[in-house]
Amino acid sequence: MLTRIYIVYYFNVLFPDNLVAKRSMKNHVVTGIVISGKMRGKDLGFPTANIALSEDIEEGIYISRTDAGSGWLPSVTFIGAAETFGEHGKKAETYILNFNENLYGKTLTVELLKKIRGSETFESVEKLIDRMNEDVRKTREYFRM
Repeated sequence: MLTRIYIVYYFNVLFPDNLVAKRSMKNHVVTGIVISGKMRGKDLGFPTANIALSEDIEEGIYISRTDAGSGWLPSVTFIGAAETFGEHGKKAETYILNFNENLYGKTLTVELLKKIRGSETFESVEKLIDRMNEDVRKTREYFRM
């Protein structure tokens, strides 16, 4: 087991952009039925699929990939409570890039690939949107889109 860890570590050092190396370590996977939220993501320009969490995952923003039944799609996932809007319940909210279908009631599988930042509280909706645009830019870069 220790040998495998060293091999993966050195492979990541030598080939940092290799997706096989990135996928060789265990990622969190969240599976659940899309539930109705407050529709805020859609109003902000980032329609999200909300999934109740059944395990404790570190809060933050993650580059992810999501399967809605037709294959893996690039996505950005927020794990935490929307404290900017006074919420305290922890959940998963996933924004699937280049996707515009109704997912309510469907089962999604979301694999968290890379944490890009921690959870933040924003002074204004505009600052939140600016940060979300930056998260999407990083995700597009990760997937070379």
